[in-house]
Amino acid sequence: MSIFVRNVKNRNIYFFIKGADNVLIKKCHEKYKTFIYEESDHLSNIGLRVLVHGCLNVEEQFFHNFSALYNKNKDVKGQLENILEYVEKNIKVLAITGVEDKLQEGVGKTIEMLYNSGIKVWVLTGDKIETAICICKNANIKKKKHNIYIFRHENIKSTSNLIREFNSILHNIESYVLFFDNIIIQNCIKYIPNAFVDFAANARAVVCCRCSPIEKKEIAILIKTIKKKKILCIGDGGNDVAMIQSADIGIGVLGKEGKQVVHDSDIIVSKFKNIKKLILYYGNNTFLQTSSLCSFLIHRGFILTYLQFIYSYIFFSIPVSIFQGWLQIGYTTYYTTAPFLSLLLDIKIKKNLIYLYPEIYKNKKHKRKLDLKSFFIIVWISIFQGTVVMLGALKLFNDNYNNLINISFSSLIVLEIMNIHLEVESWHPLMISANICSFIVYIFSMFILRNYFDIMQIMSVMFWYKVILIVIFAWLPFFIIKKVKNIITPSQFFKLA
Repeated sequence: MSIFVRNVKNRNIYFFIKGADNVLIKKCHEKYKTFIYEESDHLSNIGLRVLVHGCLNVEEQFFHNFSALYNKNKDVKGQLENILEYVEKNIKVLAITGVEDKLQEGVGKTIEMLYNSGIKVWVLTGDKIETAICICKNANIKKKKHNIYIFRHENIKSTSNLIREFNSILHNIESYVLFFDNIIIQNCIKYIPNAFVDFAANARAVVCCRCSPIEKKEIAILIKTIKKKKILCIGDGGNDVAMIQSADIGIGVLGKEGKQVVHDSDIIVSKFKNIKKLILYYGNNTFLQTSSLCSFLIHRGFILTYLQFIYSYIFFSIPVSIFQGWLQIGYTTYYTTAPFLSLLLDIKIKKNLIYLYPEIYKNKKHKRKLDLKSFFIIVWISIFQGTVVMLGALKLFNDNYNNLINISFSSLIVLEIMNIHLEVESWHPLMISANICSFIVYIFSMFILRNYFDIMQIMSVMFWYKVILIVIFAWLPFFIIKKVKNIITPSQFFKLA
């Protein structure tokens, strides 16, 4: 960052600049370089972020020449850096400051939970290696049992030497936290991207130091492309915007610089520690809730299709819908939508449980809740329940076509409401209310839709006896199977609970 300032008293022009020590050391006068090296190393070793502040006296004519050149080329892509080089040289060093980049509360605990849940962590920072090491220790990225391996360009002169360094620790890489300086990162991206990502991805953690915004973006894209994995990028400042935009999911953390990432992030959190709740608690439960919704939706559609198939087969393939008009509409809207959506209130895994055992997320991450096996189970349940509903209604309809429709449709609605019990792990008061209200809406509609329902029939005890009997035979076997399965082969979080 730099600025021109004019002294209003003597009209002298000064050029002030500040930046990272590795950048400013190339622009300052030779006599200051030793001072910068010594002081920046000292400040970095105690975990401070180093900034160098410099100044340059500028002649009037020089300033006008620069101003004209700047105004002419400032909109030309790639020219701004060349123009700044015109003035950013032989800088006089005014001061070197060490800024404490204090971690937010709960960062270490959150990162440890992410590790235990099977999420790989890469740190892309603009800090020096020494500063990054201190931060990683404070953030639980590097613990006492872990080794540090530093890749510096001064010690590695070629990519072949770098590959040999990789191979030397490959057998025990899981115990290492790897630190790469900027030059090594640039060479890895340019010459050996696949070898770099495949090697580093097996480490405890990877820390890329002195990264520019463009390099952060390139590394994120590299991991996503080579490993074929979904990546989540987290940042809190303008330097992280490009990286966040390149990720599958970008999270912006509000802070002193957080407003710069608000408009470019998919998700905004007020504090870093909220990420554990977002991923482990909401992520787990949303995954399971969505799976339950899809299962119910598939079943709801397939059982209706199967009932239509049986109906058409029994009545000589007549092209007539079994449930017509308002019954067809009501089945997918008024009567079953509230129970269906109430599944979103089902908390499958409690917050304290997932925080205590974040490994649950790791196990769930590799399993598909709705795979081909699950689909065929849903189809089989639909066929069984559809058969019971249709054959039960045919057996009990007493040679009256309206009785057949009334019994089968009422059994179907009650059965769909009861099927919610097969998906729910923990009941919420609104879920119970949704089921009861849906049933009340159905009863109320019976008295309105008199073209479809025989009022005398539905008010009889025998009618509801038949409906309940069909529902019990169609639903109870699967309820028993669920309970027995939870006893014999309980799920992981069921055992932990």
